[in-house]
Amino acid sequence: MLFRVNSGLHWICRVRILARLLILLSFVGLPASAQTIASCPAAPAALNPTALNIFNSRQEQDLGDAYAEIEDGHLRFVNDPTAEAYLEKVGQRLLSALPPTEVHFRYRLVDSQQVNAWSMAGGHVYFTRKLITAAANEDEIAGVLAHEIGHILMHQQAIETTASFKDVLHVTSVGDRADIFDKVHRLRNDANPWAWHPPGQKHEEAADAIAVYALMKAGYLTSAYA
Repeated sequence: MLFRVNSGLHWICRVRILARLLILLSFVGLPASAQTIASCPAAPAALNPTALNIFNSRQEQDLGDAYAEIEDGHLRFVNDPTAEAYLEKVGQRLLSALPPTEVHFRYRLVDSQQVNAWSMAGGHVYFTRKLITAAANEDEIAGVLAHEIGHILMHQQAIETTASFKDVLHVTSVGDRADIFDKVHRLRNDANPWAWHPPGQKHEEAADAIAVYALMKAGYLTSAYA
């Protein structure tokens, strides 16, 4: 739930960085094949975060599963294997353009009238059905998906939970899956409850940088992202 964003606020925030995106997408008039050939920038620094993260790859998967257990109980999912397979296909195309990762990505379709998507550690990505139907083409879907992949690959939730565990629970290490689940639930139920906040602007911009890079490398039309 860390990365759930109200759709209206989300897109207002995106307007604030439109100028930066337009600079990044200075060649958006080119066809996808030409964009792929064009020289891509270096991989964004956000893919190699330096902030403290107490979770290793296995533990970060468990962390995401713990948050997903809480999140999924409040959602109504759409049973549409075809749509999930489609998101998997687009996701694999994007991931093939990014540095290798041990994260196992899973894409779920949510029954909601909001045009929205969000993600959690461990590869949990949620798309609303309304977003799928509102998209004009695959390039637009890929843009949103690339942004959510960016949040995950920059280990944002693990880094933020590391800080929350220390500040709220006075915990600086984690153990097995059961221990992580216990600590996440304690964090959510603490007497001084940790409150969720939308991702800050710097995190949104970092996810944007990863998204644009992935779109370029995967051959998608980056103009759809703006």
